[in-house]
Amino acid sequence: MSKSKKNKKIQVFLSPENFIRKKSRNLPIIKCLINIDWEKAGLANIIIAREHTNGNLTFCMYLVDTKCLGVKDTLFQFNVSSNVFDNCIDQMDDNHDMEEISYKFAHNIIFAAIEFAEEYGFVPHKDFTSITQYFLEEDNDDIPLIDIHCGNKNGIPLYVYNGYESSLQAKKIINQLDKTAGQGNYEVILNTKMVDGDTINDDDDEYDDYDYDDDEDAYDIYYQKIVNMDKKAAEEEAIAVFKEYQNKTVDTFYLDSDIDFVDKVRILADFWREEDNMLNTDVVDKYLEMMKSDFALFEATANDEVPNSLFPSFKTDGKELYLDLLTAFIEIQDFKSVSDAQQQIKLFKKQHGDCAVISYLNLMLIGKINGNEHEYSRINKELERFPNYFLIEMLKKDKELRDLPPEAREEAREQLRKMVEGKTITKFEMSQFIRCYASILLDYMNKEAEHKLEKTQALLEMIDNDVIYYADFIIIMFKLDLTATLMNTTIDEFFKRR
Repeated sequence: MSKSKKNKKIQVFLSPENFIRKKSRNLPIIKCLINIDWEKAGLANIIIAREHTNGNLTFCMYLVDTKCLGVKDTLFQFNVSSNVFDNCIDQMDDNHDMEEISYKFAHNIIFAAIEFAEEYGFVPHKDFTSITQYFLEEDNDDIPLIDIHCGNKNGIPLYVYNGYESSLQAKKIINQLDKTAGQGNYEVILNTKMVDGDTINDDDDEYDDYDYDDDEDAYDIYYQKIVNMDKKAAEEEAIAVFKEYQNKTVDTFYLDSDIDFVDKVRILADFWREEDNMLNTDVVDKYLEMMKSDFALFEATANDEVPNSLFPSFKTDGKELYLDLLTAFIEIQDFKSVSDAQQQIKLFKKQHGDCAVISYLNLMLIGKINGNEHEYSRINKELERFPNYFLIEMLKKDKELRDLPPEAREEAREQLRKMVEGKTITKFEMSQFIRCYASILLDYMNKEAEHKLEKTQALLEMIDNDVIYYADFIIIMFKLDLTATLMNTTIDEFFKRR
């Protein structure tokens, strides 16, 4: 096969998301736009467009809060005509006067806001992390540094609650600022929908003429519905949500509403957290210290430094190699079809040869097909081929330690500690370790497990991301007298879809 045909075949196979991750930086940037009032508003709507060889455009949009939260939202349009792009800009102009800027200016605004937000514990939108960050040029010395002012006029966080987040999300942001900045070291401007008696800060007239969106989003509407219920009605609502989710025949989180299943469960869980004061904060602190000790046993490094524990035998370009792995891994996790996942693994193998990563991906796919049950004999066989490979060892340990009795949990935790003590592993491998660690520590299918809620809260505070998806399920399990069949089936189905 000629090189040109080979490249064409690979490009056609890539999904839009994977193309953006792996190929978009090869396209020239032809236009960057921003709303002209971004500095005053503290909210930048940035659009960056790249041109394909066929004349079509792929463009990404970034909603950037330079005052506090960094990249709040992002989306993209892939391989569309210039007419589609122009129509999008016209629609943006209806709400915001847009002006053209240089790419280096747009780049600096985005990454300055991210860096500022991360100082206070706020991470970029998940779609930025997994997709649209790869549409931007690498953030290195090749991009001239431009000083971008972040925060309020004194350089401290200013959170403006303008209806974009729900009331519950806004309260969590303020709690985060309390922890990371400290009271008195940040500002908040609230609109009148903020709950619990919070009021607007009228002292800062810089924002008096800025129009805030008063429309309640679906999350906020549902939250208000729940907080106005009594406990019995909330329990009946939770049971209905689980049953509706179980009855879905398509692979989706979305129910017959504008809000998805996960958010409904989170709102219900937060309702019981606040109503019953279920968490013992002293116990949370105790487990948090324990986890800090466990996580201090190993060092986590970048995913794309090669050779490393993730790619022990490679000497190729680390970033390209890791993106190939990420593409295949996401295809398996999304699991839209067996053939698509198998094709991604075959493509990775063709490009990089037979290796331990391929073995791991195949075992992950077997787990997805067989209800997350890995074939134990197959795992041992692969460990014979690739001794001491961390990811496969984690799969084996996860299977060995599944469904342990309560008295064996501490011993299992000690086994995991020995597996990671003194190691240097990548952040990707760390995420797989956390999954196994959480399963053992939380024993989420055991309703009576000791301190389940406190352990969950401590782990979420420790990792501060979305690695653990079942935290709020645990709270629901404590509160609802559901049949084991209903609860277990729902949770199993949820993890298959995740």
